[in-house]
Amino acid sequence: MVELMVSITIMALMAGAVLFNWRPTEQTFALMRSAHQIADDFRRVQQMAVSTEAFTCDETDPDYSGYGIYLNISQPTEYLIFENCNNVNWTYSNPEDLIKETQRLEEGVKIQGMTIGDPASAASVVFVPPNPIIYINSTSEGVDLIITLELIDDVSRTKQIKINTAGRVEIN
Repeated sequence: MVELMVSITIMALMAGAVLFNWRPTEQTFALMRSAHQIADDFRRVQQMAVSTEAFTCDETDPDYSGYGIYLNISQPTEYLIFENCNNVNWTYSNPEDLIKETQRLEEGVKIQGMTIGDPASAASVVFVPPNPIIYINSTSEGVDLIITLELIDDVSRTKQIKINTAGRVEIN
């Protein structure tokens, strides 16, 4: 009988510890999933640019159209995947560019900030076929974009996604 009581007490303590730590762990996983979602979307958009998918922009030379991702601090819980129809400056331009998808981050996660050398309030990453050439805010060489995600309820927990003009995507 004593062994049974000890076993039940140990199981109750373990269940209490798991339930007590469930919410912070769930938020941490949401932050990690959001970082991986953005990184995967960068890779997917890069693949879209080199695939044989036809461009749908009206009156656009297909040699100059491409696909991109647009992030803006004023919309910290979402970002756009777009077809670049404005082949002059290689950045997202509304209403000229065609929005393919609006992606939302997981609940409780937001974009805390972005840097492209200096802090930025918005960033466009455009992949132009056939190589693809990668433009980060109209610059195609020697630039890194670092996106910092944070938990809304705990700003001390962050994840960073870094992409450079060579197309390398990292999560830190």
